[in-house]
Amino acid sequence: MNVQQAEKELFHQVTELGLNIDRVRLFLKKLIDEVTKLQRKRKPQIRIRFLMYCIWANGLKKAKFGPPKSKYAFPPAVLGFLRAVLPRNVRGELLRGSVQVPLEDFFNIIM
Repeated sequence: MNVQQAEKELFHQVTELGLNIDRVRLFLKKLIDEVTKLQRKRKPQIRIRFLMYCIWANGLKKAKFGPPKSKYAFPPAVLGFLRAVLPRNVRGELLRGSVQVPLEDFFNIIM
């Protein structure tokens, strides 16, 4: 999946939920800017993805989403976009027994 397809899929899901599309656009712009900045510093793609996961998980933990010490399964549309921006093998990044984060909660907490 390319970046435009992933973005279109994410916007489709966001509009179905009635979320603020401008906030999502801002999130995607910041995400791409951060990825570009880290790529200029020659960080490996797996490390950049891991950093994004950590930032998101930290935001969810601060908002006390899910039980203490929980691992999170981010919304598939958001992961699809990140993986379109940073394509590589993602085996080992998917965790079993993780707390599912609905798209609406994800954007309300992270943004």
